[in-house]
Amino acid sequence: MFYSVGAGDDNLALFDEKLVDWFTRDKSPLIDSKLTTLSHIALSIVLDDFESEKKRLGSLGIEIVYSSTSSWMHCHMFYFYDPEGNLIEFKSHDESV
Repeated sequence: MFYSVGAGDDNLALFDEKLVDWFTRDKSPLIDSKLTTLSHIALSIVLDDFESEKKRLGSLGIEIVYSSTSSWMHCHMFYFYDPEGNLIEFKSHDESV
């Protein structure tokens, strides 16, 4: 299932897949892995809140499993699991990246 959410490029895509490790998944045969990397929910947060939100989640005992920057998306991002095991990404746009 694929849903457009709001305006802009916010989307929700739901696919059957099996978790292999923190980010690698055995995706449904209906998904062409050469055309998509959809495997998580990504939410945009304000750049000024990026570090404090990462610290806040850590103080709640939530492990940040990966944190990086992306020059092609011009953003900072970090990933964590919600209580039900869904991989969540918080990303913040930053033109200087």
